[in-house]
Formats: sequence, C-alpha cells, structure tokens
Amino acid sequence: MSKVDVEVEFTGLFREICKRNSCSLKVNGSLTLSALVGRIGELLGISFKEKLGVDKGKHDEESFIVIVNGRVVQGANFNKTSIKPGDHVIFGPSLVGGG
Repeated sequence: MSKVDVEVEFTGLFREICKRNSCSLKVNGSLTLSALVGRIGELLGISFKEKLGVDKGKHDEESFIVIVNGRVVQGANFNKTSIKPGDHVIFGPSLVGGG
C-alpha cells in the first residue's frame, strides 16, 4: 500500500503557532487524531500537543476545534478518531463563546 497525503489546515491562532496555513502528511493506513498531532509537531519542529493543550491527553473544546472531513470532533472523541489517507483536517480557534 502506498502512502497518501492527509491534508491539514491551520486557521486563526494556529497559523501563527505553526507559521503556515497548511501542511500535508504522508500516512500509510490510519492513525489516531492524537497521533496525527504528534506527527504535525515532528514535521514542524514544535510541541504541537503542548500548544493545543492536549499533551495530557485531553481536548478542551473551549480552546480549539478540530474538523475532520467537515465534521467537528467532539472532545471525548479526540483520542478515538481515526485519520485515514485522503482525509482533510482543520485546526482552528473555538467557536464557543459568551456574550
């Protein structure tokens, strides 16, 4: 099986953190969203898990959102969501707010 790209897009603050709008990662098979975050960190030379605040294995929906193929990943599913070749993943600021 050949490796296929997963397209990753960064919006808002994540563009500043990652110093780019997007990146592509070669994957073979599937990996968890948590593992993808680790791979992004390796590619960019930053601790992306720490920057997201998921280095402790938690995803706080008030801090950021992750959208995989047009669907928002809920906090509890962050470590359960599988990313496969051809997927499109977006990291962005949270849409939760008060007012």
